[in-house]
Amino acid sequence: MRARLSYGLALAAAAAAALLLSQAPPATATTAVTSCPNVAVAFLNASQVAYVYGVTVSGGPAECGTARSVIRQLLTRPAFAESATFRVSGWVCRLWRDSEPWTISCAHGVVVARAYGPAIDTDPWHVAAAALSLPVLEPLATAQYGLRLVNVSPKSTCSNTVPQQQVTASYTAADGATLSIIEQKPQCGNLGVAVLLAHWQIHGSPAVLLEACPAVGCSRTSGDYILHWQERGDDVVMQVHGLSQT
Repeated sequence: MRARLSYGLALAAAAAAALLLSQAPPATATTAVTSCPNVAVAFLNASQVAYVYGVTVSGGPAECGTARSVIRQLLTRPAFAESATFRVSGWVCRLWRDSEPWTISCAHGVVVARAYGPAIDTDPWHVAAAALSLPVLEPLATAQYGLRLVNVSPKSTCSNTVPQQQVTASYTAADGATLSIIEQKPQCGNLGVAVLLAHWQIHGSPAVLLEACPAVGCSRTSGDYILHWQERGDDVVMQVHGLSQT
């Protein structure tokens, strides 16, 4: 969304629709007999980078999903010695030695899964997706609406011993308009004082468009709108400020 923001309720709806989120796709590994989607890992409260590993499988019928799961489990373990071997879900794994081109090699019978890399990814949405098990959705059309990314913040906390993960993001435009995004598992609660404007369908899921201020018609002058729906098991809330009907 990086062109000039348009004004009016109809264009607010169009802008929100243009901002539909899609899951940030991992790149595809290209080095091996059978290549799988990459595995990316990142660590909260650490440097804002994701470490991206290419993954391959050879020697048998093991699925990419299994190979990627084993590699991810190993990568997210506490630090380990290079000379040691490790057992992960029945696989025997070890780190590279000398001039071996791969970083991690795991074997299960005749099946071998290997990881290559890592490459460094500093895209904040990719880092959030790598740091959390929560499916992370990234806005696509921000440039054409003149919105600039300010921050993406992945969080993981415990509430009554139940892990809670959340991603928040904010965008701003040159004229002061803003977009805020919250993604998390559905929770009890409400969106505060808001007036229902419309019911929509987004990717086949019901969505609601709300005015984010107490009085009916208030958003025509303040430009505060909320779009709320659920996708891939997540609550997605988008709030726009600075749109007015002129």
